[in-house]
Amino acid sequence: MALETTDKSFIGQIPFFLSEILGNPASSLPKGAQWVVEFEKFPAVIKKIAEFENEGWNNTAAFDAITTAPIQKTKGCLLAHAVSVPGDSFATTNEGTQYGGLLRPTINSGGRNSENLRISFIDTNVSFVENVIRPWVIVTAHLGMIAYPEDSENQYRTNVTFYQIGVTDPYEPPYVRHKITYYGVCPINVGSEEYNYGATTAPQIRQVEFAYNYYTIDSNRGNTINVIEAGKNLVIKVGTIANEVGNALNVLFGKK
Repeated sequence: MALETTDKSFIGQIPFFLSEILGNPASSLPKGAQWVVEFEKFPAVIKKIAEFENEGWNNTAAFDAITTAPIQKTKGCLLAHAVSVPGDSFATTNEGTQYGGLLRPTINSGGRNSENLRISFIDTNVSFVENVIRPWVIVTAHLGMIAYPEDSENQYRTNVTFYQIGVTDPYEPPYVRHKITYYGVCPINVGSEEYNYGATTAPQIRQVEFAYNYYTIDSNRGNTINVIEAGKNLVIKVGTIANEVGNALNVLFGKK
């Protein structure tokens, strides 16, 4: 007799956990390094760095080589090595009458404080950071971070989307389980890098800090909904496995 997943005994907890928790797409554990970062576009004004600095700058060919579709669009930006998703907070203070042991209520003492977006990139023969990001930072500084129309030749901002990927079935393709889009993104800081004659055991990683205007979070995309609906089949499969585990435990512990 198969052990029901609603059984609250010690043996019943294992198949219940497998079937109702890990077998549920909403509460199953995601894969760790399943994410993609995509730049909507790279502002053309970046290639005009020589007009803002001096004629010694020449990054046009390198810019075109490292921003091609296979590198930037096939699976997002393939050079992105790590992403630090910004947190959110706001300042608080205690106000009101202070009397005896009474606690004063906590109120908002200012607006929200958001952190900057940080992305680390792998350095390749044609450096993405040195030929795209660094000139971008300099051009942004010259343009003063003021608003420009989208079709302006001086538009220096873009949008960046961070996708978290989910997998529920080895026979089904991955799906987007979480999407964060940052709007009005521009780089404001490029990390320094030291080069020496020590043994090279890992690729060079460069961290870049980006400012943005605002962001949105989308966890209700069509793909996610479809997978959750399709996940009912997975729950049935895992439930079958859980019952088999329960039967094996019954035999092991001498239960019928």
